[in-house]
Amino acid sequence: MSWLEGEFKPQNKGVAKVLGELEARVMEIMWDLGEATVKDVHKVINQEKRLAYTTILTIMGRLHEKGLLTKKSIGLAHS
Repeated sequence: MSWLEGEFKPQNKGVAKVLGELEARVMEIMWDLGEATVKDVHKVINQEKRLAYTTILTIMGRLHEKGLLTKKSIGLAHS
């Protein structure tokens, strides 16, 4: 099963139709910021909804695996 077949949600709007709601929100933040660390994205999301840093790290890792984000390490930070 492809990821499109398994996750297509026609009731959702925008990119949330093919991504989860949190994945879609992370992508929106990345589009707004251009380049950001996990900490940057976590800071924005935490203003809306309290989530663990590791949750955002996991979501951004999944988006990287799907080819939607690139990852580079700078010291201990990932951007």
